[in-house]
Amino acid sequence: MKSLTLGFFYVVGISWALVETCIIAANGNWTPLIIFLVGFTLMFSTLGCAKISDKSVERWGGIFAMILAIGLVFLTFHTAMTGAVGLAVVKGLFAAGFVITGLISMIPTSKSAH
Repeated sequence: MKSLTLGFFYVVGISWALVETCIIAANGNWTPLIIFLVGFTLMFSTLGCAKISDKSVERWGGIFAMILAIGLVFLTFHTAMTGAVGLAVVKGLFAAGFVITGLISMIPTSKSAH
C-alpha cells in the first residue's frame, strides 16, 4: 500500500463490507457472506502471506481495492432495492469515495519498489 491513508480505507471498506454481509446473512441469505469470506481469505493470503515483490503487492492491492469498491457499490444498490433510498444515497456517496480511492491505488508509483 502506498500510504497509511489507503490502508485506512482498506480497513474501513472491509469492515463495512463485513457488516453489510453479516446483516444480509442474518436475514437468511448467506451467499454474500460466503463470497466475502472467500475474497477476504484470497486477498490476505495473496497480499500478506505470498512471497511476492512490492511491485506485485501494489498491483494486487489495487485490484483488490477495486473489487472491494465494486462490492460496496453492489451493497449500496441492495440497500436501495430494500426501499431505504435515503440511506442508499449516503452509502452511495461513501461507495463513490471507495471507487475513487481504488482508482488512486492503481496508479503506479514513480519510485521503484525494493
